[in-house]
Amino acid sequence: QAELEQDFSEEIEATAAAMNLSREALLDQMREWYNGYRFHYQGKKVYNPVSVNLFFDRKEFQNFWFATGTPTFLINLLKKEGSFQLDKAEISALDLECADIENIQPCGLLYQTGYLTIQARDEYGLYHLDYPNREVKLAMEDFILQAVGSASR
Repeated sequence: QAELEQDFSEEIEATAAAMNLSREALLDQMREWYNGYRFHYQGKKVYNPVSVNLFFDRKEFQNFWFATGTPTFLINLLKKEGSFQLDKAEISALDLECADIENIQPCGLLYQTGYLTIQARDEYGLYHLDYPNREVKLAMEDFILQAVGSASR
């Protein structure tokens, strides 16, 4: 957060003015939309740099998450597994870092690809995953609805 505010102070001010928002309101919304990635349960949350750059360029909150590609493989895996409830997932450390593509757990793959992020680790060593931010949550919910809709036809 500190790096964003320091390194992009001019962009923040220009975008806040263009969107008729206070600096604080803009930062609050940016945090909700594009922040939230955590790579260790005690780590700081970080922003999606691609989405932040696109946001400053276009000066509007949008879902930029799938701008670089559609997660066809992931959606097909979720359909195959029947796994559509992704928020508040619990996963072991072994499944979190599994590299065996033949036996990968959907939540582990979703974590490794940035669709889910670590929220906490409990006393039993289970990692609690959830969507990192609004951008990813809206995108995944849309793709899940499309997948369920096409599966029922």
